[in-house]
Amino acid sequence: MGTLLPVQPDAGDPGHRDHYTTRTVRVSVTAVKLPMIVEDVEDWYNRHAPCGFQGHNARASARLEHSTVDVVIPALNEASTVGSVIDEIPFDALRAMGFVARAMVIDNGSTDGTAEVARNKGASVINEPQRGKALAMRRGFCETHADYVVMLDGDATYPATHIPELLALLRDGHDVVLGSRLKGAREAGSISTFNVVGNHLLTWIACVLYGRRTSDLCTGYWAFRGSILPTLRLSSCGFNLEAELFSEVVRHKLHLGEVPIQYRRRSTPAKLRSLRDGFRIAWTLLSKRF
Repeated sequence: MGTLLPVQPDAGDPGHRDHYTTRTVRVSVTAVKLPMIVEDVEDWYNRHAPCGFQGHNARASARLEHSTVDVVIPALNEASTVGSVIDEIPFDALRAMGFVARAMVIDNGSTDGTAEVARNKGASVINEPQRGKALAMRRGFCETHADYVVMLDGDATYPATHIPELLALLRDGHDVVLGSRLKGAREAGSISTFNVVGNHLLTWIACVLYGRRTSDLCTGYWAFRGSILPTLRLSSCGFNLEAELFSEVVRHKLHLGEVPIQYRRRSTPAKLRSLRDGFRIAWTLLSKRF
């Protein structure tokens, strides 16, 4: 609150002592009541904040206006991994940076209990029964109203520990940031040689067609300013989502950044079909360009 410096009253005023005492008492009462009011606000915040917003540092969150972050995780039968993905989100580190984050899992018609695992980990779960990664993410984009949105796969191949790096670039002025596997470190067996070649080829096609450089078109690790999501015209249904996102970034002249990331080996069967989905990605790049 600072130090009070009382103004010396006029000695000629016969009531000056009473006047001075009254002012001092009023300040003392305010000083006593203010901590009680702050604690009441903190208590309300802790009881009513949504999933992921609570924590031991809620006092700072109650006093300061933090930026909100939704980590949107599309998941189809990822019960064995989605819990570890949620656990790895660095909520405390993000809070220290001034972000209040929550996990939002888009259950894409799972039959293995993915939704239950996510709920038990404290995530918000939204059901999107029409299968397809892009359909799940489009639903997530519609549901979120956060200041920043992170797209993260539910198979634990992308370390959630990179989220602060992506958000730091967004806060510094970027509109969209992607996590580049091809610039970062890849665990042995995480991507086959065939898929590495295919990723480089599709990325090269995207750079030539759109005149913008990127190092990893097909990465599933993206972060956005929440305000730009309503402007993106998305119609894809599957693994061609990232190609469509890149085309929209170029169309809107958005500021795109990259962060080198680690990429881990998937512990469950892959859903991507390299040739089929590779052709769909190439076709999306062509059709969105012309």
